[in-house]
Amino acid sequence: MKTILNFLEKNYLRIILTVLIMSLLLIFGSSLNRSFDHDEFEAIHTAWKISEGEVIYSDFFQHHHPLFYYLLVPFIEIFGENVNTILTIRFFIFLVLLGIVITTYLLARIIFKNKKWSLISATLLPLFIVFANKGIEVRPDIPQTFFGLLSVLFLFYYFDNRRNKNLILSSVFLGISFLFLQKTLFLIVLFGCFFIYLLFKKKIAYKNFLIYWGTLFFILILFAIFLFFSGNIKEYFFLNWALNINFLNDFSSFKYFLEIIKQNIIIFIFYIVGLLSLVKKRQLRGVGFLSLGLLLSVFLLKTPFAQNYLLALPFICIISVLGIKFIIKDKIIILLIILISSSISFNILAVNLQNSNKDQLNKINHILSITDKDDYIHDGDAQFNLFRKDLDYFWFGLKENGALSTYNSIRGYEYNTYDLIKKFKPKVVSDRFVDVSNEYIFNNYMEDNNFNHILIKIP
Repeated sequence: MKTILNFLEKNYLRIILTVLIMSLLLIFGSSLNRSFDHDEFEAIHTAWKISEGEVIYSDFFQHHHPLFYYLLVPFIEIFGENVNTILTIRFFIFLVLLGIVITTYLLARIIFKNKKWSLISATLLPLFIVFANKGIEVRPDIPQTFFGLLSVLFLFYYFDNRRNKNLILSSVFLGISFLFLQKTLFLIVLFGCFFIYLLFKKKIAYKNFLIYWGTLFFILILFAIFLFFSGNIKEYFFLNWALNINFLNDFSSFKYFLEIIKQNIIIFIFYIVGLLSLVKKRQLRGVGFLSLGLLLSVFLLKTPFAQNYLLALPFICIISVLGIKFIIKDKIIILLIILISSSISFNILAVNLQNSNKDQLNKINHILSITDKDDYIHDGDAQFNLFRKDLDYFWFGLKENGALSTYNSIRGYEYNTYDLIKKFKPKVVSDRFVDVSNEYIFNNYMEDNNFNHILIKIP
């Protein structure tokens, strides 16, 4: 027993680093193998539509900020319209995930001034199942989280050395994060409260206050100019703000919140301890303020999906480490806590690896093989149409209380699936939102022999 304890103490940091590497390897395996969420196909198809010359918001429906989709366009243009491009984009997203882990380490390093606690902070992050599952998905939340975290990091660098370069970079990264996804607004509001507090306490000069917010305003002005010259600034505000605020589909924030706590109960216990310990650590209250603010901001959303928690997680990990540091002094006990947490997470991640994307990719390959570039496809839920034309402005979000229903409730919109199918005669039709007994569908389409939920046009 003594030999084991000596081994653990001697190789303390190596074991923690091994846990981090193993968790990242499992996540990488999931990145290449795990099935795709339909939001991922939505993102890739949006990028494809842009690469084909269509204008976002004007020519087709989208209710998220545009930068992520423009970022994906080069992947499609370079690697082509095939499933390998999809996997390449997934790999790119995994690299961004790595960037989030590294940035968490750097942020913890400037907070704790200690390699050990910084490494533990970074190690806890991939152990969050929600981070491992959502962090590999092709969605704007991942780069939005990365640049939001970079913004916080460089703000801390500024307060460490008072260099205006870091202040400006923090503001630039905050602006870029907003261009990926509008929910960065919560971080902007928290930063605003923080800066007002600093002004009140005379811990920041008015000049530097204006530099920060002036830089962010400049980025937003450039975004407004882009929207103006693309001719869809009005549609941008309606689709990204008015429609999302009035979305018909809503659910309780506790739906995913309780599941996240259940999966990582040990880390959350120390997070609470860490928050309580901030009573005696005034210099770290800013991190606690951000963690709690970002966590609670999710409860303001009508549709608080699991990915909405991503930006809060690095700060939760750092505060959790503060809780561990506050009540546990024995290195071996800390190591055991990490090993127990990792064993729970590894088990869930290993199960997720079995959820293969092979059938999805085979279906996409099959559809590409039986259609040409000029052919139309009716998908309706972003399940398989990535590189072919759609029938209408609304090409996803057709389910009850979805995007189309919300749009129709505000503006009114005439949409008839069967009229569109008769007009464009798509080669492939999804049966998800189609009555297969409809006369035109029954007479002109047949079930595909190889894949479920798709109908093939009869020659």
